Formats: sequence, structure tokens, C-alpha cells
Amino acid sequence: MLKMFHPVTASQRLQRDVMLTAALRPDGSLFPIAAEYPIVLGTTGSQYSFCIGDPDAPSAHANLWPRDLISQTHHTVLRVGLIGNVASSAEQRGKGNVRALMNELKAVALSQGMEALILWSDLIEFYQKFGFQSCGRELRWHFNRGQLLRNIKSTLHFQSVSAPSLNDLERLLNARPPVPYTLKRSPEEFAQLLKIPQLSLLASTDKKPAYVIVGKGCDMSCVVHEWGAPDPETLIAGVLAAATAHDLEDILLLTPASLSKNWMDGLKSAAITVSEHPMALGWRPESATTPDLLTASFIWGLDSI
Repeated sequence: MLKMFHPVTASQRLQRDVMLTAALRPDGSLFPIAAEYPIVLGTTGSQYSFCIGDPDAPSAHANLWPRDLISQTHHTVLRVGLIGNVASSAEQRGKGNVRALMNELKAVALSQGMEALILWSDLIEFYQKFGFQSCGRELRWHFNRGQLLRNIKSTLHFQSVSAPSLNDLERLLNARPPVPYTLKRSPEEFAQLLKIPQLSLLASTDKKPAYVIVGKGCDMSCVVHEWGAPDPETLIAGVLAAATAHDLEDILLLTPASLSKNWMDGLKSAAITVSEHPMALGWRPESATTPDLLTASFIWGLDSI
């Protein structure tokens, strides 16, 4: 049986990143893969990084990041684990290493009090073999910049923000619309995640806090995947600002499916199309006795790994 270990030395992290880059960024990247995941792949996040095989040549890797799922009242309701950066080396592919690692991570998660696992992947059938099922719902809104410029008369302005204070980040977090359940995030964690390359934070210059985030490393370059706003008009102005700042003719906006009718009507008036999709993939042990809260959860894009 292959040994599981944390890559704690600089050499081990380097070998891990070489393997991850080959598996997950085969076309190359302008920045190290660890920069895309500063908390779980960073130099201080080895406890969230799990490899199996030879420490000098890992066979497979996955992150396991413990998080708290909180309610609208900000009370912790469930301890969950986020799974990400699942990959195996080309030489070891097809030998069951990912299955072995996933089984190990489930055991680790249960031993650390996690009651569910969440991961993001388009390989739904692959992860169904490990007991994962689609969970949560998200809406994907398609906007056209030209159409917004012609029809939106908003006087609201957004500007790029490069180094917000922790107090500013707290205000932005509080500007997000309430959802039944989401992940707890501290301003300090928010600040770390904003260091991801090719990520743009734009905040309203109005007195009421509002913001949009577009891009996240090699992913979501044309997607506003996180935002906070007091009303649909403000959010649409932020989407237009993001599209203009990045010279995007078309841009997507991700939102919870639990938005109120007022929000739905406001966004529909400006969007070209809207479609509903599963948010992620979730796993719960067969022995779970707690309610399945994942189905009613929405996780903002900056938290996904």
C-alpha cells in the first residue's frame, strides 16, 4: 500500500507542483500553480495537501481543506472538507491511486470531525464512483457589454481595488446577499485569496458597500464568480464595470438560486439568458445522521478549490 504524506519540505512541494502542473495545466501557465491556491498549496498550507507514493515523486495528490458551513445567522451548522487539485502522475495513471487517496481522505475527514466533502469537477461520472453526487444549485447569467451600455443608465461607479484593508473586506463580506448556508470566511482568508493571479476586485465608490470579482488564476476569466450588492441595479453596474475593465464583450455572473423574486426580475431585465446548474459535488458517509444541508448551500467562487 502506498504511503500517504504531507509535502512539508521545499523539495517535496516542488515535486508536487511539477506533477500538478503536468496533470492540471498541460498547456502551461504564466504563474506557478501554487499561486492559484495560496492557502492550500502555499508554504504554510502543507497540512491541507495530501500525497501518496514516493515523497520525491508523488503518485497522486489532493487537497483537503476543513471549513465551517454557516447559516444566515452566521452560526456554524456543519464541518465540511473541500477537495481540490486531484491529480495523479502520468506514469501512475490508471493504477487506482486516486481511488486509494480518496478513501484515505474520507477517513481523515471523519477522524477530524468533517461530516461532508465538497469538490468541483466536470468529471461527474468519475467521482460518482467514489460516492459523490451533485449538490446545491447556482444560476449562470449571460450578459452582453454592448447591450448593457445601450440600456443601463446607472450612475453607479466601480473602481479596481488592489489592497483593501481588513475592515474593508469585512464590509464587503457583509454586502453579499444572505443564502441559507455558505462557508465561513475571515477577512484574513479573504485577503490571502485576493492574491490569486489574474483576479480582479472592483468595488463601488458609493457609500453602500458593493463589489464584484472576476477571474481566478487560469479559471473564470470571463466570470463574475463572487459579488456583494444591495440591489440588482448595483450588481448589474458592477458586472458592466468588470466587462469594461477586462474588455469582455460577453460576461457570466454566478448567483445563488435562492435569490428573491425582486432580484430575479431585476437581473432578468438585463441578462440575455439564465440557466440553472449543480453547484458542486458532495459526499456524505452512509452513517450520516445530520440533515443534508449541502443541497441548500451556495459556495462563493473564491472559496472553491
